[in-house]
Amino acid sequence: LKTTTDYLIQNDFDFLQKVTIGNNVKKIGDYAFNNCDNLKDINIPNSIDSIGFNAFSGCSSLPVENYVRYADSYAIELTDKNQTTYTLKENTRFLGSELFSYCYYMTSVNIPEGITAIGHNAFLDCNALTSITLPDGVKHIESRAFSNCDELTSVTLGSGILTIGNYLGALRNFKKLQDDYNGIFALADLHTLTVKQEAAVLRKNS
Repeated sequence: LKTTTDYLIQNDFDFLQKVTIGNNVKKIGDYAFNNCDNLKDINIPNSIDSIGFNAFSGCSSLPVENYVRYADSYAIELTDKNQTTYTLKENTRFLGSELFSYCYYMTSVNIPEGITAIGHNAFLDCNALTSITLPDGVKHIESRAFSNCDELTSVTLGSGILTIGNYLGALRNFKKLQDDYNGIFALADLHTLTVKQEAAVLRKNS
């Protein structure tokens, strides 16, 4: 087994309290452990490089550290949406889907070097967030990660970025800024860019 399927367990195992994932597993699917509300302990081995949408949503018995609920190195949710600043614990590897969504007062988030992926809608509607720096270890940013962050004017991407999801959010704000400021926006060390468009159409619209 290298991938847990989408909706692997969900509500069907209310008695489930502990899960051990083998070192050969590389991906945890969407909603894999959704609403396993008695789950208290799970390991995320280093072999895991992808965790699906809301894989641990509703796992209300998993531990909370400094207002964040964790599934091992996966940050699931911020339990207090009124926080204004936040520093994630050092061994965090994944920012979960909707982790900081609707944190209207959040002005800054310190992301540690170990982070490898930022989930869907992770910072959705963080209206007070003005800048963010992603370390070199971040490889994947999922869709809508910074959507509706209207005050976000600075995003520093590390050199390890491999994929950026659609409708990133932050990039929309860059488009607005170019009308009022002489900004310079760039991706450091970009090697390839794949777009699903015909070359002639892309040139015409660029």
